[in-house]
Amino acid sequence: MVILNGTKPCDRAHPLAVIHADDVTEPAAFQSQGASCWFKGSRLSVDSRKLAVRTPETRVSLEDPAIQARPTLKEILWVGGFLDGVTIPLSTDLTTLIGGRGTGKSTAIESLRFVLGLTPIGAEAKRDHDGIVSSVFKSGTVVKLLVETTSPSVRTFTIERSVNNPPAVKDESGTATNLRPIDVVANVEIFGQHELAELKNDSSKIASMLQRFQGNGELTTERIDTLDKLKLNREKLTRAELGANSAQRRANGHSPT
Repeated sequence: MVILNGTKPCDRAHPLAVIHADDVTEPAAFQSQGASCWFKGSRLSVDSRKLAVRTPETRVSLEDPAIQARPTLKEILWVGGFLDGVTIPLSTDLTTLIGGRGTGKSTAIESLRFVLGLTPIGAEAKRDHDGIVSSVFKSGTVVKLLVETTSPSVRTFTIERSVNNPPAVKDESGTATNLRPIDVVANVEIFGQHELAELKNDSSKIASMLQRFQGNGELTTERIDTLDKLKLNREKLTRAELGANSAQRRANGHSPT
């Protein structure tokens, strides 16, 4: 049976999830293709499965979703200053910090940016970042970030930084290396609480942000053709709007200009 979303009685507001659902008569049958599939969820619950099948593009896989080895941020800690002795473990799947006012979200975000030597894109975000560095860290505070790498072998590095000094990368023994943070964790993008809202009003900064994600890239023949069609479509729409406005003025008894 072929099921097409948008046709009755299979019409759904969300994409249809495709899963393996063979009849399983014995445990060994789970090893055969078609007997199982993979769901991504935060916990083993019906709600997690329900969310997965409603967003199958990112949460349902017919094959074992191989996890590409990558550097992971393990924990961040502070030595000295207002946050002396505080350590925050970081989940390998962490993508967002959510919490109430005054819970330290911005401090944690800006600490990560600070220790990695990253500069905010937005002017307002830059002021917020500098404000936290000057008022919370102050002189003498050291921010440390524990990083685990997997290539060419599993290693642990500590990136640490104090105010008015560049980041330093140390190996497992605590010996300073010539490495930079980018050599250890590759490209990391961190955005503050209101930074994306600030960037959305500045097309040049949006372009800068996107370029940091995907690079300049080269225009393929297909993309060039698509851009040409979009340009032609814009011109047609402009002419159509002008024609409609002219017709409306004539209908209202005004002569065209």
